[in-house]
Amino acid sequence: MNRCSLFFLLLPVLWSCAGDRLYEAKEDFDKGNWSVSQEVQFEFEIKSDEIAYDLHLSLRHDLDYPFHNLYFKYQLYDQDENVLKERLVNLDLFNPKTGSPIGSGIGIYRDLETLIEEGISFKSVGNYKVTLVHYMRPEILQGIHSIGIKLKENQKSKR
Repeated sequence: MNRCSLFFLLLPVLWSCAGDRLYEAKEDFDKGNWSVSQEVQFEFEIKSDEIAYDLHLSLRHDLDYPFHNLYFKYQLYDQDENVLKERLVNLDLFNPKTGSPIGSGIGIYRDLETLIEEGISFKSVGNYKVTLVHYMRPEILQGIHSIGIKLKENQKSKR
């Protein structure tokens, strides 16, 4: 079997894995340093107000990250810049008791995905924005290489 045939055989599998994501984006941090003044923004379009959505956070960190957790502030804005949701999130990156890293990865990097909002209902179609800023004590947070969001259709809302 040649490579071209293998590609076309795997294409439906690859397509189905990404099928539930309506939006996905990430922000990379230079040299794994996230500054407290570096607010991360993601803008996306909601095309249907008849379904509910789940918002996931994806994070890449390294094993030299100096804390077991990450505090960050999450805000969701509507198209008129009104805050719809706001929350301080405490995300464990390492098990607080054992110190073992949470997430998957090879070598010094770990990737972690977690649900931060489930069943979000938007009142209207249009553009929305999510902002993230770290709430840790150091001005420059070392060991965080990227952060992103994934917006998916809530599986419970499917009919």
